[in-house]
Amino acid sequence: MIGSIAATIVISSSSNYLAGNFILSNPDTFYNDFFIKPWIRICTYLIGMLAGILYNNFKNGKKQTNKLFLGYINLISSSNLIHFRYSKPCFVLSKLGHSGIVQFADKVLNNNILRRGMYLLGIALISAVVWSLVPAQHDSSNFSQAGHSIYLAFGRIGFVLGYFLLVLPCLFGKRNLLKTALGARFWNPLSKMSFCMFLCHQWVIERSQYNIKSTRYYDNMYAFYLGIADIAITIPAAAILTLIIEIPIVKLEKAFLVPNKLLKGSHFEEEHEDFEAIEIKK
Repeated sequence: MIGSIAATIVISSSSNYLAGNFILSNPDTFYNDFFIKPWIRICTYLIGMLAGILYNNFKNGKKQTNKLFLGYINLISSSNLIHFRYSKPCFVLSKLGHSGIVQFADKVLNNNILRRGMYLLGIALISAVVWSLVPAQHDSSNFSQAGHSIYLAFGRIGFVLGYFLLVLPCLFGKRNLLKTALGARFWNPLSKMSFCMFLCHQWVIERSQYNIKSTRYYDNMYAFYLGIADIAITIPAAAILTLIIEIPIVKLEKAFLVPNKLLKGSHFEEEHEDFEAIEIKK
């Protein structure tokens, strides 16, 4: 990530690339030699990978804890060695087997100050990335070349990191308005097509821009119309790619590359996937 940030600053400074106005920055070299290069864009993918690793470790750590908790309780119950009258032994027992990420998730879920701080910091980062560019959009000279380069290096990182802070409590199981909105069932079809939408959206944008036959004045409303039009074309194109390429390939991978035991899963995982707590009564 440090190398990507350094490369972005050096390349944009040496080529005089401007944030938010690539047309004034030699658009051919900006796009082909800078904008689409993986060493420029990799930071946001690394943050996404970090989110996936945290979520996977959280789920695995939680399942391991649940297995230990249930097994220990079954042992005690069958031997009648200990009589549970108080909640403290259960609390101590529930802590056994917790991984570091599960402990961190518990802090996020149970500490209102920490969680709200993450929400505020995430909103602040996204707002800063969006609104700090406005002066440069009105007049690129409002930013020095160093300012343009710093924004190009940290703009995407700040936006994605802000979003990461907003959704992290949701990944840990916190039920809030954001999780309700993002977890609604009507998103399921789009979520299955998201990768193909990512692959074909740039092609849709390029086709619409290259087919322009006259000079156009861009304002916020016109940009909004173009965005809606690009989305309306991208979704059907992604649906076709998903049906004829992605889904068949995924089925082939499951048939030939994934062991059957991983597909079927253990009996415990199926029965206790959403295990939250166990209440022991006298």
